[in-house]
Amino acid sequence: MDSHRDELARREPTNPPNWPTLFGRAVDDVSRILQAKIHLFEAHLSALVETAIKNALARLIVLFMFVVGGTCFVGAAIVLLHRWLEEWWIAFVLARGALLVVGIGFWLGLAPRAKDTLHSGSEL
Repeated sequence: MDSHRDELARREPTNPPNWPTLFGRAVDDVSRILQAKIHLFEAHLSALVETAIKNALARLIVLFMFVVGGTCFVGAAIVLLHRWLEEWWIAFVLARGALLVVGIGFWLGLAPRAKDTLHSGSEL
């Protein structure tokens, strides 16, 4: 038994580990890793937000252009109908009816298609 103890004593380092220093290094390493992760997240998030803002601004500009163009088109159609029909109220009614038909057409065209519930299962 004494030879086993002597062998263990030879394997153990002469200086015991300095636990406070090791713990401090571990905490420092973890904090550096967390800082690096936070920095990467900030960089990714800022690029994502910048892209989203650019896309939203572009869509807003396109929407504004459609509104202005549509208003001009409807105004021109009303003036043209007034010249043909000689009455303003008839021109407005016809333009509104045409816009209603176009609006319903777009609404039906953009609505999601209802799936057939009888054939939604797998084919045998």
